[in-house]
Amino acid sequence: MEINIKRDLNETFLVLPEGEISEAAYRIMTDHPQAHLMKPELVPEGGCAFAVSGGNTLEYRYRKDPMTVSAIRMLFYDLEKAANECQICLLLPENLILRPQLIIERGDGTYVFLAHPGMTEDLFAGLRRLAHFCCDNFAGNEEEQEIVDRLRARAEDEIFRFEDLLRAISETPEKADKNIRDEESNENEKKKTHPLLLPAVFLAAAAAFLVFYYLGTFEGEPRLLLGSFVCLAASVGSAVSRVLTRLRTADT
Repeated sequence: MEINIKRDLNETFLVLPEGEISEAAYRIMTDHPQAHLMKPELVPEGGCAFAVSGGNTLEYRYRKDPMTVSAIRMLFYDLEKAANECQICLLLPENLILRPQLIIERGDGTYVFLAHPGMTEDLFAGLRRLAHFCCDNFAGNEEEQEIVDRLRARAEDEIFRFEDLLRAISETPEKADKNIRDEESNENEKKKTHPLLLPAVFLAAAAAFLVFYYLGTFEGEPRLLLGSFVCLAASVGSAVSRVLTRLRTADT
């Protein structure tokens, strides 16, 4: 991706020649400035510029200095906020360009991201790239190294969620392992069926068939009574279902 630097008296801009930004998208982003999204500026010769004064790119900031766990956490927490701010500006998370040379660390240690309405990238490829950058530039004690190793492991999974990355850096390894085991156990329990559930469903279906069969052969008052019986059977079936659900919960 081609990136140019433009400076004037008061501001420094990252200029992206590719990816046009529409007037409507530009107006939304400038009328509703967000704390973690760069403010765009239209460029007469085409493309779009984003103000970056008051900070350094992630790539430049950690070219020599190592990242800490605190900085990694702040980066991903602010990224979550930026993704939410995209919705306010009618943008997609895929409009976030998650490249170290396009992420700005401000002087207070917070981060601002580039969201380009005219460009999209694979969000999870960007998350994986960002996680690898953090892990490759990290230096810390043994306990923090375990946290970073967990982040790398989650990012290298074939399928992962953004929440998985947040959990990897937010918790101690022991707590994260316990939560993962609990989630797997809960998923397995959800797939189980109570041994009485299938027979109960079969009996209910057979009873409904017989009721509707005889319901079609009677007229007048017997038909009304059978209709009442159907309502009663439905209520009993609902009660049985609730009882079986409680039994299954008690078994787990």
